Amino acid sequence: MNIKIDLDAVESMLVFWTMVEEREKVSDRFLHDVAQMPQFQAVYDAEFGPESLVKVLSAVSNRELLNGMSKKEGRFWNNNLWILENPGMVTQMAAPLKTLNLTTDGDGEQAVVFVPMTTEESFVRDGVLYINFFRVMAGEWVETPTIEGLPIDEYILSKRP
Repeated sequence: MNIKIDLDAVESMLVFWTMVEEREKVSDRFLHDVAQMPQFQAVYDAEFGPESLVKVLSAVSNRELLNGMSKKEGRFWNNNLWILENPGMVTQMAAPLKTLNLTTDGDGEQAVVFVPMTTEESFVRDGVLYINFFRVMAGEWVETPTIEGLPIDEYILSKRP
């Protein structure tokens, strides 16, 4: 079985983080387009939806505090600020995912989607494994990039449906 890695949401967020880091204006249209991506649509719930994503990313891009944030909005806001405070880290987190090539016994294809999420580590919906990009641990102090203490490939194989 071929395991197909989807990084579209991460790639869009890499563009966002670069724009914010370089103090470029992030358009509302861009934020709304990101919020409508299928990868993000799958992670929305009653507490964190497309409006939350746009609101949080707008605040991050304008370097504003958000009052009255829900727990999930607060976590997403904090994670985005952490990325912006550690710009080299995001490259170290994304690099191993871009070169990940997994296969396992069986026929067919298994989709694995990395998406910046709020509080979830991972979940399966409609046969697709969604993994929180913010949970990837990488960097100078990490010999092998991991998620929850497992090498990324082992983590994926342990969580897939």
